[in-house]
Amino acid sequence: MLEPRIDQLMADPAFLDWFSGSACVHPDGRPRLLYHGTDAEPFQVFLHTNDFGFHFGDLETAQTRLDQMSLDSIEGHQVIPVVARVRAPLRLSDHHTWQPRNVLGELLDLGIVSPGESEWLAARTDWDETIPAAIERAGYDCVVYANDTEQGGDSWLIWNPRRIKSVFSGEWDKADPRLNPSAPVEAHHIGPLETPKGLFNLGNLSDREADAISDLSTRLLRIKALSNQVNLTFLAWREMCAAGQ
Repeated sequence: MLEPRIDQLMADPAFLDWFSGSACVHPDGRPRLLYHGTDAEPFQVFLHTNDFGFHFGDLETAQTRLDQMSLDSIEGHQVIPVVARVRAPLRLSDHHTWQPRNVLGELLDLGIVSPGESEWLAARTDWDETIPAAIERAGYDCVVYANDTEQGGDSWLIWNPRRIKSVFSGEWDKADPRLNPSAPVEAHHIGPLETPKGLFNLGNLSDREADAISDLSTRLLRIKALSNQVNLTFLAWREMCAAGQ
């Protein structure tokens, strides 16, 4: 259904520059379309999550997730098709609920975190930010896993909204976390039955106001990432001191 749009993107130099080096591709190098099923109101930036990132898979996986919500009506349920600019995925097991203790156990086994870091991260109330920081410190920028929960293929766990864009986007600014910067008051979704939807109004923001919000969001994300990296570096230094190194 969306293959003609992929053809358009492959002919767009701005997209190719944004997407360059992404690991989220088919064997022939074409972008792999990812889908996210949600019952949330239409939005422009992935910000709120119960895990430490946002889960994307194939269309069947997204539809299965919507079915598992067990709601009375599919009205308002949407599937968001995206392309992802991620270059260094870390392969993990499917942890289903992706709570800290489960994830940290595997990160500890893989040597991503030390025992002291694991305990420190598990006790944090902001683990949804500090766990990604620990993974990024090890050189990875997302997680990929075989999705057993929705019985799909590989799914991707991405926490940085600047690495995600709507497949319908017309602008490809690497610093902009919005799904579709060229349409600041709407987001493109497709319905649960693969029916193309129209435009969704997110408010009466002017382009200038939307750009200001985007810039502030980007700055806050950078500050949070730097703060988490500083905390983890200090913890590693303290452990080395305690070990007499």
